[in-house]
Amino acid sequence: MRIQTKYLIAFLSGTVITVIIVGVSLWGFNSLRKTTDYLVTVNSRVLEFASYFDKELAHSRRAEKEFFIFPNNRAKQAKYITKWKGAYNKIRGYLDELERLFLGENNAEMFALVAKARKVMDENETLFASVVVKFKRTGSYDTVNRAEYGTFKEKTHILEDIAVKMSQYGLAEVEKGREVLAKTQSRTQLTIQIISILAVLWGVFVPIVLSKRMTATIRYLTQISNDISKGEMEKEITVTSSDELGDLALSIKRMQTSIRIMLDRFKEGRL
Repeated sequence: MRIQTKYLIAFLSGTVITVIIVGVSLWGFNSLRKTTDYLVTVNSRVLEFASYFDKELAHSRRAEKEFFIFPNNRAKQAKYITKWKGAYNKIRGYLDELERLFLGENNAEMFALVAKARKVMDENETLFASVVVKFKRTGSYDTVNRAEYGTFKEKTHILEDIAVKMSQYGLAEVEKGREVLAKTQSRTQLTIQIISILAVLWGVFVPIVLSKRMTATIRYLTQISNDISKGEMEKEITVTSSDELGDLALSIKRMQTSIRIMLDRFKEGRL
């Protein structure tokens, strides 16, 4: 193998390692992007919509309580009924978003909680409509509280528990996502550092090895040449290289053989 070819291979191998570093970097950054996207688009969104769910549920509770404050004011009652319905409509929108996210995650437990929340809300809307009619007719909170409104409040507590579970789940998933992100970032950085170190070592090691072999061969051939110039022909040249230095060694070996033949003929008196 020619010396030029050896250095070309060394150069190309360094280029390949550089390409590997770039590839690993791109892979690492892509992994970080996917993890970050998942953390932002899924986990944090679950936490966000669960928080909205809980907030609007609190608004509905406030509206229903304010409804009972004005037994003889139909305008005020209508205002707070509208607020209560508005809060429930917003909750349904958040449940739609949560359902879509849980479906994407294939999370059957959370998906079932969404279905349960919808069912409880449907029942609560029917109960609250009955409570409103009865309260408007009687004007007595005690009367409705002993009947449908008591069941309504129990079901509202169920919705509150569901909202808390979803919020806890979202928060836990965000924390998991952060841990995964940190691990992915650390793994990517470590991989890039290891490959970069190997690339540097390779870039230093290969030229040193080539130079040492070339230097050793040149010293060897120089010693043989000096011996030949002194008339010492006992040492046999061993050719172990197939590059230009190997060609030079073969030339010196041929010259050594020719000189031996000439000396032998001279001794025989044939020259």
